[in-house]
Amino acid sequence: MALQKTFETQGICLFRYRSYIPIILLVAGLLVFIVTARFSALPCIFLRGWKYYEWICLALSLSGLAVRVYTVA
Repeated sequence: MALQKTFETQGICLFRYRSYIPIILLVAGLLVFIVTARFSALPCIFLRGWKYYEWICLALSLSGLAVRVYTVA
């Protein structure tokens, strides 16, 4: 019963601030983009040789969008 109450309070909080959450995520993404663009000349150990990183991210995003469209329809 306590878990159900916790989910309910979290849901109410997320519903109340649902218009501000995307703004926060957009600002965070913009900061990551600026830092990445500024230091892109430095070699990255984790992504070295991974040419298709952007395509994998795009495919993951589009698959999430497809799941959302499927569940709404």
